[in-house]
Amino acid sequence: MEGKTARNILTRLVVTADLQAGLDAALAALVRDEGARSAAIIERSGLFLASAGQGPVTESALAALVAGVFKSLTALSELMGEGEVSTFQQTGPSSYTVFNLLESGDALVASFPPSKPARDVGGALNLAIAKISPLLKKARSEGAATGLKLDADSIDSVLGNL
Repeated sequence: MEGKTARNILTRLVVTADLQAGLDAALAALVRDEGARSAAIIERSGLFLASAGQGPVTESALAALVAGVFKSLTALSELMGEGEVSTFQQTGPSSYTVFNLLESGDALVASFPPSKPARDVGGALNLAIAKISPLLKKARSEGAATGLKLDADSIDSVLGNL
């Protein structure tokens, strides 16, 4: 965590109706058009943001585990002198799952049938990432702390007359 401050890690994400609709549409397209069985976006702190398709685990379990896995792999790669982990894949008898760390620090997780060629999965994920990343970056910039200016009357109304 050298060089990172709490400000880098603790950010504010404003989830508007437009953002949610954009995330839902991008994930639905990944399932509908690209053959993913399921897809989800996990906020960097482990909060579940959106999903499409049907997965074998609950949303909250997936969100917590994905955030933890990325943090653990990033710490491990830093110890080995590598950069941040951006993608890892898991292949099993019933699925081919790809975990992507987005520029915003959030994660996109998509599961495909094991028969889906990896080259097709890469193109599909790149297309989804191209739709999702700008939405999350915008939501983070709109949620940036702007600070508050309180005068004596404002403080009195918040705290009461002491």
